[in-house]
Amino acid sequence: MPVKDIVKFENQNDQIAIHCIAADKDRSFSILYLSPHAHERRHTITLLLLDHPTISGEKHYTYVKHLSRLTADRSKDGGASHVCLSCLQMFSCKRVLRDHERLCRVHKPQQITFPDPEKREQCKLSFTRHQYEHDHDFYLVCDFEAYFTKINDPLADPSIVNRHEVAGFCLHRMTKHTDYQIEPKVYSGKRAIESFFHVIFAEAEQINQIMTVQRPMIALSDAERIAHDAATACHNCKANFDTNNPKCRHYNHVSGRYLFPACQYCNLALKPRTCSDGYVCVCIFHNLKANDSNFVLRNFDKKYAEYATKHGTTTYRDIKAIPLNAERTLQFQIRNIVFTESYDFLGASLDTVVTTLKKAVETNSSRPDKIPR
Repeated sequence: MPVKDIVKFENQNDQIAIHCIAADKDRSFSILYLSPHAHERRHTITLLLLDHPTISGEKHYTYVKHLSRLTADRSKDGGASHVCLSCLQMFSCKRVLRDHERLCRVHKPQQITFPDPEKREQCKLSFTRHQYEHDHDFYLVCDFEAYFTKINDPLADPSIVNRHEVAGFCLHRMTKHTDYQIEPKVYSGKRAIESFFHVIFAEAEQINQIMTVQRPMIALSDAERIAHDAATACHNCKANFDTNNPKCRHYNHVSGRYLFPACQYCNLALKPRTCSDGYVCVCIFHNLKANDSNFVLRNFDKKYAEYATKHGTTTYRDIKAIPLNAERTLQFQIRNIVFTESYDFLGASLDTVVTTLKKAVETNSSRPDKIPR
């Protein structure tokens, strides 16, 4: 019976669900079929489809009594393991497997594959998103100040004594364009988190208005024109120019200043990121995933994600998030603002970085070229 006919067998046997796998050449297994009733019916049977050793094209099924034993070489533990039917990952206990299956079952069956060691081009990691190597024209840096307040609610959990509340914040627009540099916005007082939402959304809208204006490129100087004409490869990805990927003059659309010769692909890829709410604005918090993200998400109101459709009805945008676990979030996006973490991109804590910078300034005060930037 071919694999495609397993559905017919299941329709005739409503107490049986089939899980069919096949062996690959690299001693791994691929999932050929996983019944949508695998976790609902009384019996779930795993079958291994094998090729006939002598007759080409002939196949037969073998019943797998213990899937854990079949995949035992994947684990260094000598004991029994618990295998997910959807991705064939192994787990040490049933509880972990149940937690995993709850998330894994919403996707189609998956398989982890590794590059062929005999094909060297597959064994090399290459970075192609060169547009991420360039600075943003605008971004925001922010930090909260918080305090502990006692919980006086008699219905609250008695084990929780204090609650963290925002006392104030500082929000600063960072940009290399001097015409748009402004003083930091500082607030301390009551309803600080509500003031934060008002200020940051207003700031993101101002940045969006600035980025929306497409300024023409300033005329190239003689040196820039000579260098551009002499260029034979893209400054960004280093690929040679050709008729399918011609040379372009890449320039900054905020200042109008010419930057470098780029291929057509990079010229388009280097455009500022946009979303349905306008140009994306990045807001950097230090240690966002600990307390600051909880402040923002806990006090978030759906009115901040409200928008009107083309039919005039009111609806709300989803919050896009990259969670680390059930309590911590590495990055999330509300409207056109991406809240991201800075701590994971530094080699040490902020206090250590600042202390090191102060020592470098004191030690090399007579040699500015030795001071780290």
